[in-house]
Amino acid sequence: MAFRRAVALTLLGLAVLATQIRGSSHSSSESVVRVLYHSDAKMPGLPRFQAYADAWSSTSGTAVDLILANSTLEMTVTEFVNVLSIMKLQKRAYYDIVFVDVIWPSLLTDMLLPLDDLMSASTLGLYDPGLLDAGYVNGKLYAVPFKASYTVLYYRQDLLRRYNFMNPPATWDEMETQLKIILPAERAAGRPIDGYLGQLKAYEGLTCDVMEWLASVDAGPVVEQIPGSPATLSALDSTKAAATISIMSRLRRWIQQGLMPASVLSAQESTGKAQYESGKAVFMRNWFSTSMIDVPTPANAVGAIAPLPGATADLAGHATNGGNFLGVNRHSANVTAAVAALQFLTSRDSQALWFDINNWVPSLSSFAADPNFCQTLRNCEVAGKLQLVARPSAPTGPAYLEVSAIIYNTWHNVLAGEVSPQLAVKQTLSSLSKLLGINILGPVLETSWQEAYGFLVAVICAISICCILATIPISIQASKTTPSLRHALSVFLTAALLAGGLLGAAWPLTFVGRPSCTLQVALPITAWTIILTAVAVRDLQVFMIITSTMSHISKRVIRLAWSFIAVTFALQAMFIGVWAGLSAPEATVRPVNDEWQYSACGMGRMPPLVLLPCSMVVSLFALNIWLAVKAAQYPEIQALQRVPTLRLLYVLVALLLIEITLQQMLADTPSVRVVLHSLASLLHSISLSIISVRSLKPPSRANVDTMSSSGETQSRSASTANKRNTAVTRPGGGAGGAIKTYDPSSAYLGSSAIDMPLVDSNRTETLTVRIAKSAISLDLQLASGCYVWFISDRQLLLIRERAGQPKRRLVLDVHALAALRLATSSSGAGTLRLQIPSGVHLEFAGGAQEMDRIAQWKELLKRNVPSTA
Repeated sequence: MAFRRAVALTLLGLAVLATQIRGSSHSSSESVVRVLYHSDAKMPGLPRFQAYADAWSSTSGTAVDLILANSTLEMTVTEFVNVLSIMKLQKRAYYDIVFVDVIWPSLLTDMLLPLDDLMSASTLGLYDPGLLDAGYVNGKLYAVPFKASYTVLYYRQDLLRRYNFMNPPATWDEMETQLKIILPAERAAGRPIDGYLGQLKAYEGLTCDVMEWLASVDAGPVVEQIPGSPATLSALDSTKAAATISIMSRLRRWIQQGLMPASVLSAQESTGKAQYESGKAVFMRNWFSTSMIDVPTPANAVGAIAPLPGATADLAGHATNGGNFLGVNRHSANVTAAVAALQFLTSRDSQALWFDINNWVPSLSSFAADPNFCQTLRNCEVAGKLQLVARPSAPTGPAYLEVSAIIYNTWHNVLAGEVSPQLAVKQTLSSLSKLLGINILGPVLETSWQEAYGFLVAVICAISICCILATIPISIQASKTTPSLRHALSVFLTAALLAGGLLGAAWPLTFVGRPSCTLQVALPITAWTIILTAVAVRDLQVFMIITSTMSHISKRVIRLAWSFIAVTFALQAMFIGVWAGLSAPEATVRPVNDEWQYSACGMGRMPPLVLLPCSMVVSLFALNIWLAVKAAQYPEIQALQRVPTLRLLYVLVALLLIEITLQQMLADTPSVRVVLHSLASLLHSISLSIISVRSLKPPSRANVDTMSSSGETQSRSASTANKRNTAVTRPGGGAGGAIKTYDPSSAYLGSSAIDMPLVDSNRTETLTVRIAKSAISLDLQLASGCYVWFISDRQLLLIRERAGQPKRRLVLDVHALAALRLATSSSGAGTLRLQIPSGVHLEFAGGAQEMDRIAQWKELLKRNVPSTA
């Protein structure tokens, strides 16, 4: 592109230089009008016309310099178009008048000056109306024709008469009948010949053929536009679409039957001209030229011309308008002189001279009434029957070249047998509607609040929200009966689950009415982030406690949990902010099977950015799955939290949602889709409510309070501890017990209980030993006061109050602390004081009933502490 632009600039500079050199020969009193023209062929008669123009200049006072781009500057048509594009962008008047091809006016409206008010109606009335129409864009005239060009049917008159056809075919049926008689007979006689020739190669020439074929069956000009109205597509009319399929099918059948040679699929104008002039074809469609009428070979061959056939005789004679035009540069310094020169160049005398020099067909209607001219031209009778057809350049503007490419590529594929006519029409409608922004799918469908589907979605979402809200009173009641649920972290996690569920339940509402594109993505991502984070934190606590040393059972677990929550939420908020700021999706219209369309959301300017927030959800989901897999290895975790069961449920729900989402993509309307979204959301809300309620239920065999920071502690009563086969050793059969040492080679991490004698036969006291990898802990539960855990191999004591809010918890390193006094009450029947070697004092107060039990605990501690007092 840059190279072509550089070449065009160079050529433009040469053209300007040539014009300035020419202009220096004119008198300083003359106004000089510079004309840049391009022709399909070299023009040896240019000096003759320049001399004629100079004679007009001497009388008018306006000099005309004619620069022929392809002769004077050796400029191709592509380079010529590039030069015009640069002139348009620069808004400079290097040339006052420029050559304009018949399909260019709509491309050059920013450069050309409207001529309606600069040329009189009487002057404009001199031009052939069919030719002049191509110079109009949106009701304004930007160029006038100075040369006519149209297509005709060339035919072998001698062959038709040999087989008793006195007239050329007026309809396609007549042509088919004639070819089916002539071709077999000629070939049987040893005179191989082809039937009908056209320009069927995939290029602009085929578009011209297509426009004639469509007009011949009244199928419309592909793209139609009434001035002041938006453009539309002809094939949207079912009658015109059927006519298009009909002519496509006929021509395709002709190639298959040999009425048209297969080589025609690669033929251009020159290809057919050479074959016809050698007598090797019965019919040929091509641009009119007097020199092409006669057929030099074989001997006695007689050529003639006629209008192209139609579906009926009334539709015959449609011919593509291939005229050449001139327009005035709107940036010209002398518009009056330029308009005067334009009228001179397109006058009758000028066109007569061009006809004499180059055999150019004039564009003025008056020539058709001149017998001498008609005798020379040899086409006045045929020309009078022609109906000029315009290519759809005016309604498509700058997009015409792409429109033309769609037309000729589609038709070429049909004629080659690669695509069916029915599919080709459908593909053409789809491609052109997208390119030109023409709505062929009807109104944009969306679910409104007023329709039944919108009301149904609202009801389903309301039920989903109610399912989530119903867990609130259950959570409150559970917190009253389970003190650990009153802890700040537990309250937060429960609230997070509910908040995430509410966001998910409200998600389908973003699909009703005009799409809320950012919310449609951000809402479910945020909901899943909150839910998965809350569930992961709950299970991470239990996992850390069960799989780590008892020194981790402290505020450190809570700090880690809060840190994890803060980092996760902060990162996700940042990801969503980056995505929404740089690539927020916008509402768009999405077609479905080129049959209907609905309002939807695009992917934004940078679609990959949506992976940022999605990656967090995927990571959390993976973490939860990992926890589920790891938890399956620890029986005590299953007993505490039933984690694998809940994880399995969650995975199944997620997979179900994915399945429903995929299925709803096949729904017929957006209303059905949003209802499916709502049902999926309802299923999600119900599942989340079940999970939340089940997580609040304490373990069935637990009968002690728990530490909120360390999950639930598996425990057993002393009366059942003897039944456990791994449980107890009884030294000497006396009171007390022993701690079972954990064997690292064990297949699983289990629990051992210490068998303690009961103080009161009506009461069951609970003692628990928890084992965590390298730690053995003894859980000593007092009837009043506090709980005490002693970790023998770590020499740690963990104490927590039974009453009070909040409860005080202390982790004591017996080698590091000097003294401690913890008293819950100053009253009671007795007090036990334990002296640790390092000087740590533990004081427990209780009633008379506890004294025997305290003595037993003291005896038990003696076995695990070097000395007590």
